[in-house]
Amino acid sequence: VLGHLTEQVRSVETGSSPLRQQHQERDNVARVATGWDIFDNLLGGGLCRGRVHEWFGVCGSGVIQGQPWKPPLAVLSHCVQRSLEHGVAIWFGRSVWPYARLLSDRARRLSLFVDVGNCPSHINGKLIWAIDMALRSDWASVVIADGRGLSMKVSRRLQLAAEQGSGLCLLARSPKEYGMLSAASTRWRVSWCQSEEYGPRWRIELMHMKGFGIHSVKKTQSCVVEGCPNEAHSLRVVA
Repeated sequence: VLGHLTEQVRSVETGSSPLRQQHQERDNVARVATGWDIFDNLLGGGLCRGRVHEWFGVCGSGVIQGQPWKPPLAVLSHCVQRSLEHGVAIWFGRSVWPYARLLSDRARRLSLFVDVGNCPSHINGKLIWAIDMALRSDWASVVIADGRGLSMKVSRRLQLAAEQGSGLCLLARSPKEYGMLSAASTRWRVSWCQSEEYGPRWRIELMHMKGFGIHSVKKTQSCVVEGCPNEAHSLRVVA
């Protein structure tokens, strides 16, 4: 045991430890910049490719009590716009299909919209299989899906699939599910904000992050974004 520990100490001193090599590999993971500096700096450059990122749907003062859950379509569309360096975007579920004006002409041409019906995602085995296959494909630059009801087991499966395909996985989830366990690398909460100027605003909060060169969030980080007057397909930080 002492001999093994001695070898480990020497490897650390010489800079050849497996742990250091692992950190170097994590730092080299491709990322998609959000354009929101507070988060890009915190995440080491942006959202990691080959990872699952969960977005908990719009909640707060802008949602009438009893009104159905609404995914943050504007925020998801913004991330998709920035992730389409190559390949296509695949949208699973009508609930996450964006309004046409939220996407540029190029993004619409590179988008594939999959109608999965009204069956909840957690009991729709075919849907999980389809998302899994899309994430493993080299053609999918980003996969967006209705992730309501997904279990820890399924989220881990999607995480492994995303790692193999090196794409970006964005899951929209109900705010009521934040307490559920998940293998997602980052978890975000989106809520409405009042605006007296240009248009709708949203508060984006980074609630949790883990793995690949980044540390767990010690306190919630947030910013307020709104649509750009001169660029209809992106969101800028205003507070």
